[in-house]
Amino acid sequence: MLPAPLFSDAQSFPLVIVPLQGDHAQCLAQAAALRGSGAHLLEWRLDTDPTWLDDAAAWAERAAAYRAAAGLPVLATIRTTREGGEAEVDDSTYAGAVLRLAECCEAVDFEGSRGPETAARLRQVAARAGCAVIASSHNFQTVPADDQLDRTLSELHQRGDVVKIAVMPAQEADVSRLGASARRYASRADAKPAIVIAMGELGRQGRLEPASLGSCATFACADKSSAPGQVPVGQVVAALNAQAAR
Repeated sequence: MLPAPLFSDAQSFPLVIVPLQGDHAQCLAQAAALRGSGAHLLEWRLDTDPTWLDDAAAWAERAAAYRAAAGLPVLATIRTTREGGEAEVDDSTYAGAVLRLAECCEAVDFEGSRGPETAARLRQVAARAGCAVIASSHNFQTVPADDQLDRTLSELHQRGDVVKIAVMPAQEADVSRLGASARRYASRADAKPAIVIAMGELGRQGRLEPASLGSCATFACADKSSAPGQVPVGQVVAALNAQAAR
């Protein structure tokens, strides 16, 4: 299972997370292609497979196959339509799915808007399984006001082992505001590792230099991006290696 220090140690060298998208055959091929790429973590985007919910009995087997093909741990994500993804499910179905995935993957994404009760149940299950919970929030339209950014990070702090916030800037000042909010969060004595993402072209530099936003990880793409502004994995790894060599 996922070593506890993986995200905390990423402060010195950010993790590179690459999504797997599509049906099982497509995800398996993508995972195999990522072996030796320099990526640190696979994000299995279940919602990009139209039959994902019908195939729940095979989830553990599939996670194991992706892990073996890439030689990398697996982060399971069901991104719902309310946060820019493709899955349209009610709260009960979503909760049952993430609880099941926490038992067979090294990390699981939890949409923080699903509420504290489900988050508490998930963290109990995940802790027993040795799975990290990434509490996330996505806004594909804008960067909220500063107080809302701070409030979102505080809510995510209560719901996961790692916090993740991804927003869409309209101007450079929005990226600066996002970074400032992340730094305010990081100044907390009890701060947890944070994944901080500015999407779109204005966020490109943050993808290549995640530390500039106080982020412990960056998402890169293999053959197809899962969010606006993602950069190919080879380019991201090269940029991070160059930064580490300075």
